[in-house]
Amino acid sequence: MAASLFTKLKKYAGAEISQDENYATELLASLLYELPGYRQFVLNELFQIPIAEEVAIRTQESYETRRFGRAVLDLVIEDDVHFIIVEVKVGAGLGTYRPQDDLNGDTYDQIQKYEDCIGLPEDKRISIFTLAQHTPKIRQAKYRYYQPDTDNITWYDLYRITNRRYVQLKDNSPEKYLLDHYIRFLKEENMAGFQGFTLKDLADMSRLTELTEMLSQHRELIKTRIKVEGFKASEEHLSWDRDGVFYNWRGPGKVGVFVGFWFSDEIYHFKFPRESGPRAMVFLEIPPQSPIRDQVIESEAYAKAGNTFDRKNVGYQVLLTSKPLTDFLGKEDQAGALLAFYQDNVGQLQKSGILDLILSCKPSKD
Repeated sequence: MAASLFTKLKKYAGAEISQDENYATELLASLLYELPGYRQFVLNELFQIPIAEEVAIRTQESYETRRFGRAVLDLVIEDDVHFIIVEVKVGAGLGTYRPQDDLNGDTYDQIQKYEDCIGLPEDKRISIFTLAQHTPKIRQAKYRYYQPDTDNITWYDLYRITNRRYVQLKDNSPEKYLLDHYIRFLKEENMAGFQGFTLKDLADMSRLTELTEMLSQHRELIKTRIKVEGFKASEEHLSWDRDGVFYNWRGPGKVGVFVGFWFSDEIYHFKFPRESGPRAMVFLEIPPQSPIRDQVIESEAYAKAGNTFDRKNVGYQVLLTSKPLTDFLGKEDQAGALLAFYQDNVGQLQKSGILDLILSCKPSKD
């Protein structure tokens, strides 16, 4: 397939990361400006902000700050009520800075630098979002205009929302033509996030080490889109014959929920038919020696969760649901189908009350 229009034009922007970011920013800004229907859809669905039809869109807007010198806002979207700042990243994390008059050596991140700008409109609702391939690591700090738990948008999110808008449009419209090329551009530039596995990927599990980036995108999708209150998300890369995200409680004993896929045909407290290949799965893990195990297994919440999940009671996994990855290969949106499978089953665990029970049984610190 021929490269998209925007990929062809990108060669004039240079190959440095800073140029990649500038090009990605200018391209998005141009589409938002030129396509009002797309702009309204994206801002409502992605930012969840009802922006007015009359809107100003600016890039590389410069402000003086109180402590950090000059700050350049990547993308600004402004109407009569809202002033939205978007920090755009392609491949890099948030920058860090030191105040000009600070001798203590403290460092601050890009968001804090933006919030230090002089002249931001005081009569408008100011919001700051990040747009990056991976959720940025945010320092423990208080912010005025930015919520670390909700205001991080990934390029996959933008790709997904753009694709939804594209499907709604009639054929041969200029907007559909441009969004088609933009969707292709995000894929070609590896900015569309996890797109799914192929039969070739799954045919030989010895090739998994060659799929490092795809597996990373798969884990990032899970970690970004699935939150389990009270549990911390930790990535597990090709460990214990599985690859995904483990949501575990802080403290002794590995108690929590695994979301991802299992790729071995060896016995692992459960055994799947070899011919079914790797499987997407969600399971609840409680070590056999855990002091809360019997209490959880004997609970009403466990019985309720068992209506959806298999009950193992052997080894670490006490509840499990799984589906062959091959069942997802024919889906038009494989990533969306996998995510829906994960979200539905994590939701069933939450609905049963078993996760709340586990947290209530968590040993207190001495």
